[in-house]
Amino acid sequence: MNPLGLEYLTVYGCHPLETVRIAADIGCSHVSFFTQAVDFPGMPPHPPSLFDDARLRKDVLTALDDHGLKIALIDGFGFASAEGAKLDLLRAQLDIICELGVDRVNTSSTLEWGATIDKVGMLSVLSGEYGLLLTIEAIPTYTIGDLPSALAVIEQVNRPNLKLLIDTMHIARTGGAQLLAEIDPALIGYVQICDGPAGMPSGEVYFDQALHQREVPGEGQLPLVEMMACIPEHIVASMEVPLRSLREKGVSDAERARLSAVGSRKVLEAAHARRIAT
Repeated sequence: MNPLGLEYLTVYGCHPLETVRIAADIGCSHVSFFTQAVDFPGMPPHPPSLFDDARLRKDVLTALDDHGLKIALIDGFGFASAEGAKLDLLRAQLDIICELGVDRVNTSSTLEWGATIDKVGMLSVLSGEYGLLLTIEAIPTYTIGDLPSALAVIEQVNRPNLKLLIDTMHIARTGGAQLLAEIDPALIGYVQICDGPAGMPSGEVYFDQALHQREVPGEGQLPLVEMMACIPEHIVASMEVPLRSLREKGVSDAERARLSAVGSRKVLEAAHARRIAT
């Protein structure tokens, strides 16, 4: 069965040390964080960033070691950077990422296609210098908006450390679920698992759902078992399940994460059984 992780968006607003504790308490082996504090409308204030506080990084590393956890992913790497821009900042972030023992970073792009190829190429070379994987995430309405466009970026950039990040909501709701069975599994570097409706609403509604209100795996309409059966079992499946409806009812971060873990494990167990049967 795939290792289970806790994405920071699931418990957005939690202090990083509390995020590690919650992940350990619900049996996760991995956590993720952003490159910087990001304030989303309608979300709790962002706590101190690992990238701004050396003492916090030390405390988080101690907590990770105490609980036997690892940071699987740093999200948002180079998102705002065009080719050649902010290299000093990117290198400083990569120094910290390596200090934290992370081995993969994630990006996407809203630049036009040629600039997107240039940017992803630059980021993959740069992250490769540090021994890191770079994953690209297909996000509806972005330039890399679906699985075929993400695959096209990988083909054009042609770097061995460039992999796919499969967000089950983004991929399934843009029609890519069946395509997962046809691609080379070695191209997949990470999974963010959640559930949700099958249809694709307007961009504004979609992004509100993506940031604030997804569904516990197994409780929505996405073909998660079939999708996860296509994912190699060494790949981390990390829960990205913001549940605003429960948060507004006073359900704690820890309880929302626990509910997501229960559902995710059922999906992963069913996917494991499906792999064995086929």
